[in-house]
Amino acid sequence: MNRFLLLLCTMFLSRFAWAHLYPYHFALPYFETDFVDYCVGVAQWGDPTAHFPPKRSRWAGWLPHFFANDFLTNGYGTLKGLLLASSLSMVGIGVLLTGWMERVKPLAGWCTLGFLMACSPWIGMGRFLNFYPEIVFWLVFGTVCMWSGLHSTSEQSPPTGLSMLGKGVLVGSSIGICAVTDVRGLIWAGWFVILSIGWKIWHRDSLRMGLLFWIGWLVSVREFWYVGKLVYGPHSTSLIRQLDISPLRIALGLDGSTSALPTEFRWGWEHNGLLDNIQFIFSQQTEGLPTGEPSLYWWTWLGLIGISSIALIRKYPLVVLTLIPAAVAYLQIGHAVEDHVRFYMQSLPLLCVVLGLFTSTLLPESKKARVIIIGILIAALPYLSLMSQHHWTIEREISHKMLSQAHPNEPHLQNRDIVFGTPIHIQTLPVTQIERQITQTWDDVCTETLRQHPPTLWFESP
Repeated sequence: MNRFLLLLCTMFLSRFAWAHLYPYHFALPYFETDFVDYCVGVAQWGDPTAHFPPKRSRWAGWLPHFFANDFLTNGYGTLKGLLLASSLSMVGIGVLLTGWMERVKPLAGWCTLGFLMACSPWIGMGRFLNFYPEIVFWLVFGTVCMWSGLHSTSEQSPPTGLSMLGKGVLVGSSIGICAVTDVRGLIWAGWFVILSIGWKIWHRDSLRMGLLFWIGWLVSVREFWYVGKLVYGPHSTSLIRQLDISPLRIALGLDGSTSALPTEFRWGWEHNGLLDNIQFIFSQQTEGLPTGEPSLYWWTWLGLIGISSIALIRKYPLVVLTLIPAAVAYLQIGHAVEDHVRFYMQSLPLLCVVLGLFTSTLLPESKKARVIIIGILIAALPYLSLMSQHHWTIEREISHKMLSQAHPNEPHLQNRDIVFGTPIHIQTLPVTQIERQITQTWDDVCTETLRQHPPTLWFESP
């Protein structure tokens, strides 16, 4: 009953945060970045003859496409399709994280819910008109599956052969899901490969159980390798191209030469070059960008997360270890990437679980006191975040331009607020010749797609 009540409260408070807390943290009613990429991705998701946006994966785009083209309702359109998918992903992330922590320790899920209500990147996720919410959802899903597949308790009965095979499939699938969700998901997938191997070596199984686990692991990873060829195209951008900061350093006048890329490893397409890619990534991360020092907001969360992780590492090592990719992504903010909300999204909501778990260990034994403290946490943390929260400046330039082109006779579009992106955001990785060919008709595709549906979302006033 406690978990069912937690589920209901998580869904209700997610809706509350989406509708009522969002405006206090964000300057505009919705957020977009690289809007044309996502609009075209939704429009051409089911077209096998069209190139999918090279930096994106079809795996992350199927839910927005479904809502935009739902045959039961004749489709909600691109804007509402993206928004519905983002909102559902936000709620799903909340349910996964609170449910996971409640499994780890009673009442930890409730404490995690309080910290999520104070986490503006999670709150804003429901109004992002891009694939970031879906990407984060699948990374969270993969993280929870990894923990579930490796976790075992002494009070349980000895595992059967079937359950051990299932755990291998679950762990292998979590690796595959992270790899096919997004190019950056390879960071999660790569660490989960290392973690699963190291964890199973440390916790020795019998020969039979070990073989069953690794059979399930290998089969599921192999199947997701073939899925990679379906969700990424032949010209998809590799991880090292997305992480290569030398072109941006040249654009900013910090360097005069670019590094030669090794063979670009791409999940589902290229077997070779994996080790060279790893070495290249590590060498790149020794150089930073002049993105400015991380904000006080970043330091505050880092301090809380660091203290909680240190306190939990001995009793809950698997939880902490599965969060390492999210921690690495968080630490790159202000060093290799700018202090921007979309980068907090990829890591901070997931890291909130250590705060919830650590807080639950500090609760008193009295049931009445526990209920009161948890109620205060859930009510007070959002209020405290509103008083001291970082106020996010977000851009909405591209969608305004495309909507104005698609609906030239809508006068209220001209009165919308426009916030332009910062130069460091606009100067992205260089475009190759094949990418220029792929994208040359995207403005027309995006305009035509937006023309078929109303140009406003339901929380915007005309």
